[in-house]
Amino acid sequence: FVTTLTLCAVGLLFVFEASAIEGMQTFDNQYHFVTQHAIGLGIGLLALLIGYCLPTQLLNKTAPLWYLLSLILLTLVFIPGIGLHLNGASRWISIGGFLFQPTEFVKLGVIIFYSHWLSKHQRFAPFLFLTGLVCGLILLQPNLSSTILIGTIACSLYFVAGGNMWHLVKLAFIAIPFVLLAIFGSEYR
Repeated sequence: FVTTLTLCAVGLLFVFEASAIEGMQTFDNQYHFVTQHAIGLGIGLLALLIGYCLPTQLLNKTAPLWYLLSLILLTLVFIPGIGLHLNGASRWISIGGFLFQPTEFVKLGVIIFYSHWLSKHQRFAPFLFLTGLVCGLILLQPNLSSTILIGTIACSLYFVAGGNMWHLVKLAFIAIPFVLLAIFGSEYR
């Protein structure tokens, strides 16, 4: 916990150092960006404390709901009036002026869901389907980096839960060419 707080404080200092001039020029407030970062940091630390206090049994009972909520949030980005389409991507939900990127929630949802689901079984076909559903919705936004990150999180949990490593190796050999195609097939990547 002390290490986390220390890294947060150092990060806050770095944000201030990197953004003070831009904040002054753009918003006439050198603390604009560091204030925004501090608010996010406060929300994150509150979530950390809540997560720490939650009993594991509650997380296990609600694990399928985390997955379902992840799918719903990933779908909402495509609904006009809720999802915000910027620079050719639909990655944000805008509700009452508050912007929220569902993939940030999905990272946590995937960890909670798979931690519970994989403790019961390590069947690869359902795992691949459930992961593909989430990653497919993220890829449609398009958001390749979050797709790779969430896919890697899911595969890591599959491995740690005792899943068959050979399945993951085969999956990697299939996925790598598609990832390279997606990278080199897009000018902005």
